Amino acid sequence: MILTPGAEAQDDKAREPDVKPPAPEKSKATQPKPEVRKVEVDGAKLEFTALPVAWSGERKPSSGWTVYEDRLWNSGFSPPYRLMKSGICEIAGKKIALDVSGLADPWVKEQEEIPKRFVHLVREPETSGERQGYHLWVIFSKRGALDYMVEWKILDGKSVRLGITDLGDEFPAWVK
Repeated sequence: MILTPGAEAQDDKAREPDVKPPAPEKSKATQPKPEVRKVEVDGAKLEFTALPVAWSGERKPSSGWTVYEDRLWNSGFSPPYRLMKSGICEIAGKKIALDVSGLADPWVKEQEEIPKRFVHLVREPETSGERQGYHLWVIFSKRGALDYMVEWKILDGKSVRLGITDLGDEFPAWVK
């Protein structure tokens, strides 16, 4: 029997499966559950979400910064226990995304919420027309172990992170 080249190709294709088997899905039981912390202060509602890092090895202390998954994180451990995934500030019904990139280990697991005393929102005088600006400071406390403060500037429904400050043993004067 003589086959033409086209027939050979069709014959080869018939032997190959048309569809690759689906990749195994990650079990929802193995995916970490997001941790959400909310606090309301001075008319603003804040919500931060972090994801626990699944890690079976030993965590090593770091100097307050660590590289994990090719990114630099503000964390006292390598790898971090949890990574901040989102931050939202709602003022007058408007939700404003906060830059939380590089923030890790924002709280200890037992802590139910961010204490109001660790949030400071200052409304700036109106600059022109309806423009309204704010400065927001939030302290992420781990009960004395590498606490840090993040500062954001909010204006016209947008925000920019201005800085991350390691606090050591001293909190700002506005903390009561």
